Amino acid sequence: MPLRAVVIGTGWAGEGHTQALRAAGVDVVAICGRRAEVAQAVASRLKIPEVQLDWRNALSELKPDIVAIATPGGPHREMTEAAALEGCYIFCDKPMGVNAVDARAMLAAVKKAEVKHAYGATSCLEPVFDALRAQISGGAIGTLTGLDVQVHMGLSTLLPYSWFHELSQGGGMLNQIFTHALAQVLFVTGGRPQAVVGEARCLVPRAPAGQTIHDFREWFTPVPDIDNRTVWRAADADTEYSSLVRLSLPDGATPTARFFGSLNAHSADGVDLRSTARMALCALPDPVTARSFPVAASVAMAGIR
Repeated sequence: MPLRAVVIGTGWAGEGHTQALRAAGVDVVAICGRRAEVAQAVASRLKIPEVQLDWRNALSELKPDIVAIATPGGPHREMTEAAALEGCYIFCDKPMGVNAVDARAMLAAVKKAEVKHAYGATSCLEPVFDALRAQISGGAIGTLTGLDVQVHMGLSTLLPYSWFHELSQGGGMLNQIFTHALAQVLFVTGGRPQAVVGEARCLVPRAPAGQTIHDFREWFTPVPDIDNRTVWRAADADTEYSSLVRLSLPDGATPTARFFGSLNAHSADGVDLRSTARMALCALPDPVTARSFPVAASVAMAGIR
């Protein structure tokens, strides 16, 4: 009998988690959302048999083997702790929590409940990172001495207000994009962070109110016709980050990775590897792609099994 899953979240991530779980042979028995018309439309399109508007009720009634958390970061801790108490395996999208306190509490909850768990910063499983990992682990580029990871999304400063603008909901570039960049570096190097310093900057302190965003793919079009009637909302999430991360690698090397990400700046993206042999430059895949969802969750589910 296949494992049974409930997906919490009806947006882009919820769709990706659904496809991924099915690719791993899991039966998605229900999806949970906040608005009935949105949840019903998504369930119909993805052929999910049941819709629940109360995720707590879904866990207690359906008693799934797996809970896939595909919401913005704000409720991740509450959902993880509840799912762990129900004895469910947990696959949580990034960011894990909105701060270190929540993230540590989530880890403590799954350890106490002795349930398997996985964290989804999925873009590291793009084929380009497999190639880089093979180069590094095979010694093709010598000893790694440093990395530079640049992400320039080049988006408008007039994107409609959404949870991305709220730190309390896990918004901002550090929570949403650095999580991908760090996962990519840890994947290709096999390293672990030893020390980190950096800053996150909120350079766009307000955003125009537009239609409510239910699916993150709807967010990338600027609000049209800005004028004196436009309603603005305050934003506190960062739009730019810089950080230095000292890594410890399996071969004993301790390179420093330099990260920069900007929501609005335009420039080339890439991973620059500095080593004792040569430098390798590769283009990053689009940081907001959905292509890696099925692969990533299939790997995570294989670990859960």
